[in-house]
Amino acid sequence: DQMLALEVTDGAKRLLIDEGYDPVFGARPLRRVIQTRAETLIARKILSGALSGGDTIVLDAENGELACR
Repeated sequence: DQMLALEVTDGAKRLLIDEGYDPVFGARPLRRVIQTRAETLIARKILSGALSGGDTIVLDAENGELACR
């Protein structure tokens, strides 16, 4: 409804891949990492009211953690 855009930096992608990679279980661990780390962080940013319609959320990695700007 708010027409928000999401940009994921290469650093954030690398962090998610490094944490979620498991050759035995396939994509399931990666999916869990995205849900628990990225989706929660993005949802908190949206619910905080800090965004306006049409804004772009940038998901980045800072000091080994995901950050939302």
